[in-house]
Amino acid sequence: MGLLGDDNEWSATMTEASLHMHPRNLRELFCILLVFSDVSDPYQLWLDHKSQLAEDYLYQKQQEATAINQPAPAEVTDEMFGHCLLDMNDFLSNHRFDLKDMESFKDEFPTADTRQHQASTAEPRSSIEQMHTDLYTQALEANNPDLLPFNESQRIVYETIRNCALNENTTPGTQSNAFFIDGPGGTGKTFCINALLNAVRRNNAIAIAVASSGTAALLLNGGRTAHSTFKIPLDISSSTMCDITPRCDTAKLIQRAKLIIWDECSMVSKDLILAVDRTFQDIMKNTLLLVDAYLFLPAIFGSYFLLYQVPVDLPLLRNA
Repeated sequence: MGLLGDDNEWSATMTEASLHMHPRNLRELFCILLVFSDVSDPYQLWLDHKSQLAEDYLYQKQQEATAINQPAPAEVTDEMFGHCLLDMNDFLSNHRFDLKDMESFKDEFPTADTRQHQASTAEPRSSIEQMHTDLYTQALEANNPDLLPFNESQRIVYETIRNCALNENTTPGTQSNAFFIDGPGGTGKTFCINALLNAVRRNNAIAIAVASSGTAALLLNGGRTAHSTFKIPLDISSSTMCDITPRCDTAKLIQRAKLIIWDECSMVSKDLILAVDRTFQDIMKNTLLLVDAYLFLPAIFGSYFLLYQVPVDLPLLRNA
């Protein structure tokens, strides 16, 4: 509201918080003040409290030096301050805020990111990424999906999508990467889904499996709900975006994915799917749906097990 003429109140907040907060939490508080409060001089606030903000980096270096009988640093170095700024910028990126956009901060950042991403200082990886290594191992231990007893329709689905997802020669954006499966219960949709997931993961590629309901997600290898994975808000409108920024771990995982499967997609509204579509376009920097990954949408509408390749403009989903 502009009632504060200077940053004394924010500085006092930082000083008080530093008495009981871990430096990492203090960095988050600093970022919250920048994003949600009217801080008139962020750089001065940084100068006043940077020693407390980077204190855990000093402690870490002191412990490492003691362990190898080397002299321990007595105060925070420029390298530690640089790592502190990089940590805060990672947090601020979730709010579309970048300290490097401020002229006064530009010279403070290191030329290279040399942080050791340890559990005590680094942002936690997304739970999907943590699962990737285990899912790769499980896929190798499972039966070769190419040898599973598919019927004719199931094999068409399996081979078509597997070949597209693993084909390195496909030029992104030249064809539709979305497939839609229509089949009643008991026709083997989940069977095909898990076979596809294993086929992609056996090649050490990332395959993301989501479902519209928790029960359906439990039936998928490494499955989670779409709301959890894509961070979909509860309240959806025609302009809603998911809570995924281009630089976060979830976005990086989606960018690397070769296959994304969304089971029971027909249970959700058009606006929800379009919110995910808009978010993917933002992540991929392209107006085509998932131009670098293949999207598989199983659903139940009719009495036949059918495979459709959805056109790039997705008229079926946009008019659902």
